[in-house]
Amino acid sequence: MEKQFLLIGVGGMGMAPLSLYLRQQNYNIYGYDDALPTFLEHFFERQNIIICESFPENIDCIIYSSAIQNDHPWLMEAKKRGIETSLRGEFLAQFCKKKKMIAVAGSHGKTTVTGMLIDCFPHCDYILGGFFQSEEKLPAKYALENKFLICEVDESDHTIEHFSPHMTVVLNLEDDHLVQYGSVEKLDLAFEKLFKNTRHTIIAPDWDTRLENIIKNSNTTAKIIKVKTTQWALAFDKNLSTLQCVLGLLKNDVPEIHIPSEFSSLFRRNQSLGTLYFEQPVEILADYAHHPTEVNQCIIHFEEKEKEIAFVFQPHRYTRTQQYAQDFAKVFTEKNCTIFPVYPAGEKFLTGGTTETILNYFPENNRPNFITSLNDFTIEENGNKLRVSNKFPNKIIFIGAGDIFYQAQRWIFKQQIQLLKTFLMAQSIAFSENISIKKYNTFRIDGSIPFLIEPESTESLVTIFKKLIETKIPFIIIGHGSNLLVDDLCNVLISLKKMPQIFTQKEDWIEISANFSLPLFCKRIANLGLQGCEELAGIPGTIGGALYMNAGTHQQTISDKLISIEVIDLAGNCQIIHKPQISFTYRKGFRNGIILGAKFQFAEKEASEILLEKIHQKTLWRQENQPQEPNIGSIFKNPQTCSAGALIDQAGLKGIQIGGAQISPKHANFIVNATGHATADDVKRLINLTRQEVFKKYEIILEREILFTSEIFKSYF
Repeated sequence: MEKQFLLIGVGGMGMAPLSLYLRQQNYNIYGYDDALPTFLEHFFERQNIIICESFPENIDCIIYSSAIQNDHPWLMEAKKRGIETSLRGEFLAQFCKKKKMIAVAGSHGKTTVTGMLIDCFPHCDYILGGFFQSEEKLPAKYALENKFLICEVDESDHTIEHFSPHMTVVLNLEDDHLVQYGSVEKLDLAFEKLFKNTRHTIIAPDWDTRLENIIKNSNTTAKIIKVKTTQWALAFDKNLSTLQCVLGLLKNDVPEIHIPSEFSSLFRRNQSLGTLYFEQPVEILADYAHHPTEVNQCIIHFEEKEKEIAFVFQPHRYTRTQQYAQDFAKVFTEKNCTIFPVYPAGEKFLTGGTTETILNYFPENNRPNFITSLNDFTIEENGNKLRVSNKFPNKIIFIGAGDIFYQAQRWIFKQQIQLLKTFLMAQSIAFSENISIKKYNTFRIDGSIPFLIEPESTESLVTIFKKLIETKIPFIIIGHGSNLLVDDLCNVLISLKKMPQIFTQKEDWIEISANFSLPLFCKRIANLGLQGCEELAGIPGTIGGALYMNAGTHQQTISDKLISIEVIDLAGNCQIIHKPQISFTYRKGFRNGIILGAKFQFAEKEASEILLEKIHQKTLWRQENQPQEPNIGSIFKNPQTCSAGALIDQAGLKGIQIGGAQISPKHANFIVNATGHATADDVKRLINLTRQEVFKKYEIILEREILFTSEIFKSYF
């Protein structure tokens, strides 16, 4: 059995990339986090990292985030079981000793500079302390044959003295995380130990006398190279002096150095969240800055002459706010600024570390706005003016390391909806708000759809689709809502229920609309004496949904008799796409636009009575062997050598219930809405538990078949 790791706090920006780096070395990785963002749920699932619902068995080592307190129940359980535990930094320092580490250290800019180095050394191992904006570029990479590892070394958890890098690139140093260290002297000593342990080269800015003294006191044997840079510029990507220095030093050791014309964008670093189109466009951006120096650089970076910029700032940690309250007030003086309450990041409340402490350093007559919710940061009715200043802003920048990024995404969606309503009313297209989701999905999950559009013609659907693509408003297209878990209601739902239903026959050719019921389609075909749909009988959903998923059984799929589909492509144009142009695979069909209809050909014929009897028998079999309570269909794809349902059954999971969701006592590969009040979170937790238990028993990682609404709308962009 491979070595098994459990990462507690796996959703942290340093923990998630580490979990991937370990998984790439074929270790079995379990993760636990009580608040995973949706994008990380999908990330871990794609990378075959098991998210736990219960403490897993046979764990060899536990790695935990610095945000996890010593009295965390899972750490206490590990201690009881005698399992080795390590802070992330301590583990990383020991685990990577065999690699020549290029460590990036300092108070500001580590992730940005690490990302740039990764781009320059495409064949090196790396572990980023965050994510790239593109999901295609992973935040970690392991290559057995490569001896170099590019990695951030974070001082925040008091572990940097454990590292022994080949090369240390130190960017800057300020008095941050003093709660961890107790004093400035102890912080300096930690860096001193890092420099002493550096084996080959230290690269440092030439202007930082504090770092110069620490390096001198370390008595390091490493070669010291000072780089001429503008003060603090290393926190951002405007100055390449350090990179050029590293490239020069390693050009003989690392083959195929690559200097890109443009560096990869990083998650929450100068990230565009979209544009709101009022009388003039308003660009919305976000940045991770959370220290006064970083915030000041962020403001300098974004401000432009004759442009009105609005800043929304969420302070991070009570201790940092207490230490730097006056500095935060200074950087936002004379700025159009709105300030949030402090994001505690697990810290206990500190009276002198609140947003009020910052506000007290502003002049009484020139204080920034203070709001507790972005609901108070809204569009006014009179003239579409944003309630952020007297002037209409050209840009709004959300700043902070807490949950401000996710709050900003939800805020943008609300503003987009307001603008979309104006557009639809001008086009005389009907819409509804805050509609119950229950009748739009076969699981009958509870919840409210923020915005529902039910077009009645292809023309109106094209108009809607083009507008949503143009403005990048998240949306999904839905038929009957089978095989779909509605886990994220922060999007526009387009239902095709009111579109015309078309079924036309010409000999053995059938043309049918996407919103036509699949079970009814199968019966119609059988009534005509056309063979080829019997196995599909009883599968819920519409023709469009079936083609999106390539629905079927092991004997037959919806694409078997397909000739072509009519679609609205991503440019908003209607076109015909023939079957050879579509890569149909197991439970994956056409996903590059909206399916309007399809053409099928059924060459074989048989008496309609015989075909209808086959459909009747197939329907009876499904009723006897599959649950009839509200469900989403088969949850997992069948592994190549066995049945997913059998594996789940043999793992003893039939009938297990979390909240209102239950693994069906009749068929273990179905989750049913047992109480009528199941939530998406209940279903997700059951999915996690199932994957965990099946892996524990068989070392098979089940792959999900059903889709989540949270992952669908991304495909359109």
